[in-house]
Amino acid sequence: MENKDSVLETLIKYLISTWGREIATEELQELDSFKLTHVLMYLDQERDKVRKINNELIRSIRKREIELLQHIIHDIWSVRIEKIIGALVSDESIDYNILLPHEKRIVQLIKPILKEFKVEEISESLIEEDLKIIEDESIKIEKGKIEYELIVSEDEVSAFIGLDGLVYRGISRGDLAMIPKTNFKLFKTIKLFSLK
Repeated sequence: MENKDSVLETLIKYLISTWGREIATEELQELDSFKLTHVLMYLDQERDKVRKINNELIRSIRKREIELLQHIIHDIWSVRIEKIIGALVSDESIDYNILLPHEKRIVQLIKPILKEFKVEEISESLIEEDLKIIEDESIKIEKGKIEYELIVSEDEVSAFIGLDGLVYRGISRGDLAMIPKTNFKLFKTIKLFSLK
């Protein structure tokens, strides 16, 4: 008969390997609900025991261990729910035999809603109209005459269209960027510094 520590070690190894498999694959993995139930029971028991520990260091270490295991369980649930919803949205089949009871309930609740929801395809003509606007030859940008400034940003910069017609986005604090000098001068409220 195994002692309590080796059973616990087996359960934790199972939990971590299950977590790794669930994250590493696109398909739902079959879970051992018996072992998962034991892990959850262990966490409940340990929470009660931790409250009774007098030594602050040991109590904080044990509390952190429980929090890590709870994080792993939560992440397994999150990844599985994401896979289930993805399968439902893309109309893929789901093996009900490997679903946990709460996952089956989620499928029962979401499936009818998704059947009512109809995804409309984007019209090709809308895409072509957008491209025509971008390719409009009446807008001439003489890029050779644009002066640029090498800057460092001290603030977040919202996306903007530069004088050169390019979209600048994702400029965060500490980022270096080469932007048109005219745009640089317009940013009076945002801390941008020239590196010249």
